[in-house]
Amino acid sequence: LKHSVFINYRVATEAPLARTLAPFLGERIATTQSAFCSPVFLDQTCLVPGEPWEQGFLCALMTCDLAVLLISEAALERTKQADTQGDNVLLEYEYALELKARGLAEILPVLVGAKLDNGDFRKFAGFAKLHDFPDAPH
Repeated sequence: LKHSVFINYRVATEAPLARTLAPFLGERIATTQSAFCSPVFLDQTCLVPGEPWEQGFLCALMTCDLAVLLISEAALERTKQADTQGDNVLLEYEYALELKARGLAEILPVLVGAKLDNGDFRKFAGFAKLHDFPDAPH
């Protein structure tokens, strides 16, 4: 099954945004898709229970035309430990970059600001300390 758009996100921090974004994008893409195509891959709705989920999202990413990466400061925190703990979000970033380099997909990074306790938002500043992130691919 081919998907036009793959939404990458950290479940613990961007799940509500991803669930809102998927149908919004799907409605705008659906008119250009065939009936045999699901326009937007969102793991919550597209992965088959009981099937290997890592293989499922990597296969979906491989078939997409556009990878939308929802990136927040909170989502990036876990990637800092990727050298000692596996991180699927980082794996998806790396795979999307590989597909982009091979001319097989485009990437749209969406920098997500933080919502403060008072309801205001703070601008994304997650790349301030790049030396905190792993250097080697995972």
